[in-house]
Amino acid sequence: MNTTDLLTDIQGRLANVTARSYYQQAPQTTTLPYIVWDITAGDMYIDDSKRNDYTLTVDIWANNDDVATLETLADSVAGIDLDKEIETNITVYYNLINKLNIPTGEENLRRRQLIFTVKNYYI
Repeated sequence: MNTTDLLTDIQGRLANVTARSYYQQAPQTTTLPYIVWDITAGDMYIDDSKRNDYTLTVDIWANNDDVATLETLADSVAGIDLDKEIETNITVYYNLINKLNIPTGEENLRRRQLIFTVKNYYI
């Protein structure tokens, strides 16, 4: 799976949680709550196992007084079926490694961050 296909796959999964899901940056006119996500390339072809590793960071933003919606979105992202066989010789596994409360420095804004390891296997 090339990077473009992986980005498309991630966007599709997060769009199932909320239509306000954006890669790298949300438009300035976006209303809360929304998701912003990014992926960082990690190790490529670890130990000749034909596996690429990435880090997927998902930031969920909501109004300070809307804790229930924020946590519901975070739980939905953490709980989506993230393992997928793309083709007969490519499988992608998503593993949640951390869920953080990130201070925003703004009184009326809350943020949760979920960090996943993404393992892209070429079998």
